[in-house]
Amino acid sequence: MSQQINLFNPVFLNQRKLFSVVTMLQALGLIVVGAALFYAPAVGLLAMMYPVARRATVIGLFLSLSIAVGASAGFLTGAYLGVAFGWRPVLAIGGAGTLIVAAVCAVSVPSQSATLEPESRTSWRDRAGQVLRSPSIWSLTFGIGGLTTAAFLAPAFVSQFLQAAHPDWGLRYAGVVGAFAFASSVPGALLGSWVSEQGYDRRRVLALFAVAFGSLVLLIPIVDRIGLAVLFAVLGFLFGAAISIAVTMPSYLPATSGERTSLAIGVFESVQGFLRFGGAVVFAGFEVIAGFAWAWWTSGLVALGTLPFLLGVPINRRGKQAPDPTQA
Repeated sequence: MSQQINLFNPVFLNQRKLFSVVTMLQALGLIVVGAALFYAPAVGLLAMMYPVARRATVIGLFLSLSIAVGASAGFLTGAYLGVAFGWRPVLAIGGAGTLIVAAVCAVSVPSQSATLEPESRTSWRDRAGQVLRSPSIWSLTFGIGGLTTAAFLAPAFVSQFLQAAHPDWGLRYAGVVGAFAFASSVPGALLGSWVSEQGYDRRRVLALFAVAFGSLVLLIPIVDRIGLAVLFAVLGFLFGAAISIAVTMPSYLPATSGERTSLAIGVFESVQGFLRFGGAVVFAGFEVIAGFAWAWWTSGLVALGTLPFLLGVPINRRGKQAPDPTQA
């Protein structure tokens, strides 16, 4: 349910010498920065390349195909290759693949229209100020912060959870469970992108998916082997639907639409990344102090507890936009 590299994957748990906590947190911090730098221009570029009527569908396809499919294949393949060959070859392959994809994108993705005049430094600062002063982008960011954090923690810590609570299930099963979650987010993202264009208030639809997600996270420590696989598949579906709606909303909000979309997505993703980083630290602390059950329950409650922030997002539906308070 997250494109992040999973440092708690069976790949790493199977090694004699494990990463130190400091090393894992440092690596996670770099991943957070990298994800923010990737999402902002990617989603912003898509928002400018496609008209409003097709924007949600295109971004939904982007999320499902480029992230969900890649993450599910990578999680499962990495688990099996890591157990067989160790974590160093897996990380080397992943890094090389990322560089190759970046090079392909650099030569194949179309640039902005040549008709756009180069912006001045002052105009860029003005747009950045509008985005940062917009209550709507901050309300959206923190409103689903709990959901994205819980969605990151589920696949990130499932290996440690199974090793501690169900050691007889095997480490490869953790890879299968994680792959189920990532794969099921594909249809979820497609559904979310379709629903967001049907005229419903996107805030309410997003909240419904998030409530279902947070409630089901509470069940992780009490389900059986088959139930865990089914549960992670459902969680992946719900997350895919929710995140596909959330990332399209800035392009429809008055203060973050148009050329400000990439800046808004940058703020959104940067904060989400640091929330995931902090969530991993807190989750690990809860696990040490109170056990995995309380850690999972806390994760689910946090996913539910941040949703009231969405009340600060203006009405966001097809054909009806409420004014942003910043513009008053």
